[in-house]
Amino acid sequence: MQPVHHYIRLTEHLPHAAVGQPVPITQDEIAAILCCTPRNAKLIVKKLAEQNWIHWQPGRGRGNTSLLTLQIAPADLLFSLAQELVRTGDIRTASGLIEPYAAELPALRTRYESWLSSHFGYHAGGASGTPDILRITHSNPLNHLDPALCILRSETHLVKHIFDTLVTRDPETGAIRPHLAHHWEIGADGTRYTFYLRKSVLFHNGTTFTARDAAFTIERMKQESFYPWMVAGVKEVTVRNDLTLEVQLDAPNQLFLHFLSSERAAIVPQVYCTRIGEDFARLPVGSGPFKVIRNDDTMLILEAFTPYFRERAFLDRIEIWFMTEPSVEATMQYNQENSGWATSGQLERSFQMLTFNLNKEGPQQHPAFRKAFALLLDRQQLIADLGGLRSAPATRFDVRLEPELTASDDTPRHDPTHIRELLAESGYDGEPLLLSTYFDDDHIEDAEWLQSRCSAFGIPLIIRPLPYREMITMENIAASDLILDGATMEDDTEMSYLDLLLTRSSFLTDHLSPEQRSRNDQTIRTLLQKATRSERLALLQEMESQLLEQYAVLPLYRLFITVSTRPELHGVTLNSQGWVDYRNLWLKEGHSASNI
Repeated sequence: MQPVHHYIRLTEHLPHAAVGQPVPITQDEIAAILCCTPRNAKLIVKKLAEQNWIHWQPGRGRGNTSLLTLQIAPADLLFSLAQELVRTGDIRTASGLIEPYAAELPALRTRYESWLSSHFGYHAGGASGTPDILRITHSNPLNHLDPALCILRSETHLVKHIFDTLVTRDPETGAIRPHLAHHWEIGADGTRYTFYLRKSVLFHNGTTFTARDAAFTIERMKQESFYPWMVAGVKEVTVRNDLTLEVQLDAPNQLFLHFLSSERAAIVPQVYCTRIGEDFARLPVGSGPFKVIRNDDTMLILEAFTPYFRERAFLDRIEIWFMTEPSVEATMQYNQENSGWATSGQLERSFQMLTFNLNKEGPQQHPAFRKAFALLLDRQQLIADLGGLRSAPATRFDVRLEPELTASDDTPRHDPTHIRELLAESGYDGEPLLLSTYFDDDHIEDAEWLQSRCSAFGIPLIIRPLPYREMITMENIAASDLILDGATMEDDTEMSYLDLLLTRSSFLTDHLSPEQRSRNDQTIRTLLQKATRSERLALLQEMESQLLEQYAVLPLYRLFITVSTRPELHGVTLNSQGWVDYRNLWLKEGHSASNI
């Protein structure tokens, strides 16, 4: 038992003792209270006295009465210790210290949660030289910050802050801009790219970026990435010197520079990445505006990289604490709603979707079954029933292609009789289907709603919630009849379509039939030759329309994302995923913001 629990036990058995008032007691009585031997009781008393939690005046002679003075109220002690633990990053132990006493000391829990909520948000350092810190929470550890292996939007968002790419894409105009490469040339036949790299760019570990790192990154994407399709056309990579890189393609590719602007193609340092191996995903080193200085099961800490070759981030430090504290979130929400905070939001371009496994035997192979399944969905009802951030029905991949919806309808509905006729036409005999999904609360809520909806038409769904990294294994993708998950659509619409159609972690590509994949591959080869964006988008949307008409994929809904900030906090902008760009956040001097 820890000393703090010994102290609390003493106070519980000495209810008449007031803080600061001596209480007569013997060593044997203390041993009985603490359920230990007199010798251990003596050691415990010594430890408590060394902590200045008690004052101990021993009686003379064995068995004589001594004087014990409690120096601190139990609630104050627990609160103080919990604060110390939180400041060291051990929030789980801190919460575990408070929880056992929450029932008997309810004011303690309220006090702790109120303080904890104020601990998060934006904290300005001021003139004292202390850093400007943004503290936020996240439900799970972030141990996959390798650009080539990141999947979740939370991972890719952080990768953008840690790493740099050879080129960048202007989100407003779509133009490709110089970045780590300050200039490039494209050969006359459109297959040879020569990149001229910036001098003296440093990685976070102090090594200098060279063409060898860029070549290593491209070759690594071919072999050790979820996104080999981005470099599938690369025939040869040649390092001419430290600052010159040549890439030979097997055919012209109008989107090759777009591919290189993706965070998935961010440059990694060859020597460090090779040496650290699998740990690179947890402790990555890039050349971006923030460097990782800690990443474990408790928190991720990013610090501004002072030698960054572009503008230094205004923030000095970002702390992402891995925790789930609903009561703390409720306290923060109350503060936001009652303190004049500004709230901004937007409809997310990404969407939730269902994919049918057309490579597995089962009722989902029949078009009539898939159509019946699509018609029984009521997206508006799903949103009304489950609420939360669910905001708008999704019937297309790109939100800008969504038809205008009435208040009472989203897609043409057929009556239950027609749905049952389609099920009969498909030959469906009540066989259960396996629905896999991510194991967070929102995904499971969606899956259970679908399960209830399907049950009304005699379609039993077996829900299998999985951690994300397990869900994307080839075995689990192949074993699932349906998969429920999100599809990411970003500012670069062309890249988003290709990501959805070609990346294994989207599930859609692995659930399409061989014929559908072959047809899509041919269309994609054609569009990569098209010089104009409008031509490429037309081909992508044609593929989308074919998949929707075949009911191979069913979009469900989009989220409405909001962010609440104190009015004195500046630089708050949301990207297409509803995430804040941390490097632009700043606070006017003389102000402080307890929470963002």
